[in-house]
Amino acid sequence: MNTPYNKLSSILEQLLKDRKPIIEPSPRDIHPLFLLLTMKPNLVGFATLDGQPEENFSRAFQNLKDLYSIHSSEWVDFDLTLVLCKTDTEKIRDEFCNEIEADPYFCRKFVIDLSKDLKVELGRLPFIPLHETIVGLTRPISAQTFLMKHGVSSDLARYLVVPHARGIQKIMSECIEGILGKPEWFKKEIEEFLLPQYKVSPSIRLKELEISNFRAYRRSFEFDLDADLVVLFGPNGFGKTSFFDAIDFVCTGGVARFDKRFGHKTDRLLKALKHLDSSIDDSFIKVKALTDGREVTIERHMKDRTNAHVDGTTINRTKTLILLTGLSEKPPDIRIENLVRLFRATHLF
Repeated sequence: MNTPYNKLSSILEQLLKDRKPIIEPSPRDIHPLFLLLTMKPNLVGFATLDGQPEENFSRAFQNLKDLYSIHSSEWVDFDLTLVLCKTDTEKIRDEFCNEIEADPYFCRKFVIDLSKDLKVELGRLPFIPLHETIVGLTRPISAQTFLMKHGVSSDLARYLVVPHARGIQKIMSECIEGILGKPEWFKKEIEEFLLPQYKVSPSIRLKELEISNFRAYRRSFEFDLDADLVVLFGPNGFGKTSFFDAIDFVCTGGVARFDKRFGHKTDRLLKALKHLDSSIDDSFIKVKALTDGREVTIERHMKDRTNAHVDGTTINRTKTLILLTGLSEKPPDIRIENLVRLFRATHLF
C-alpha cells in the first residue's frame, strides 16, 4: 500500500543513506502526525495537511509540542522541524502555506507537495543534503556558512548558530578577550545566499532607533545601529523582542505577532503595544535609515499608527511601504495587508 509514510520513508532513506537516519512511524493515535525522522542535530515530524488544513496544522503542531514535553530531556539539543504534506493543492491556499512557513514559533515549519517529484520537494528542506541528481535545485547557504564567508571565525559562527554550543556569557567574554577572533564584518558579495530569482532592492541600513514608551521600554531609549554587525544582548524580559517589534511598528504601523492575534481590534492592539505605565499619546518610534544611499527619518506615533512622518511629511502606510520596499510604481493590488506581508518577508527576514 503506497501510503504517505511508505512514499516518504523510501525517498528519505535514499536521500539520507550516508547520514544514518532513524525513520519511524509516529506514536499511535496522534493523527495527523505520521512520521518522525531523527538525524542529528535534526528531529523532524511529518504530518498530513489535506482535508481540513487549518485544523490539521493546529493538531500536528500540538502533536509535536506534546511529544517534546514527554521527551524534552532527550530532545533538548535537537533542532525541531515540522513538515506538512499536501496533495490537494487546489483546496489549500498558497497564502495559508506561506503563513505556516513564516511562523517561527517553537520550531521551523515547511509545506511540501506529495503530488510532485518528492526528491525535489524534500531537497528544498534545509536538513536534506543537496544531491547532484536533483537538477536545478538551489537554496540559500546556512547561517553558519554565511557568517564564516563574511570573516567570522568558524568557532564563533558555530557558537552563534548551534543551540547550546556555548553559553552567552562565555561567547561575550571570549570575544572581548580576542579568543574567538576579532569580529570584523567583511563586505563581499555572497551569491549563494540568495536564490537566483530574487533581487534585493532597495538596500536599507538602519542608523539610529529611538523607542519611547513602547512595550518593554518605559521612557525614551536611543540606539546607535550604524555598524556592520550589531549584537543585541540581554536576559529575558529586557526588551530584545520589543526592540524588533518597534522596528516592525515604525515601518508597517503594526506588529506581526499582535496583528494576527487582535486583527482589527485596534484598541486591544494599542493597549498591548504601549508600555503598561504609559499613555498612547506618549508612545512613538523613530528611525533614521539609509535607503539606497538616501538618508530618511521615519517617525510613527501610537495615537496615529496609520500615518508616518517621513522627513517631516505625513504619509500613509501604503506610501511608506512603497518607499521602503523600493517599488518603482504602484503594484496592481495595493491592499495594505499585501504590502505589509511583502515588507516583512523581504526586509524583516
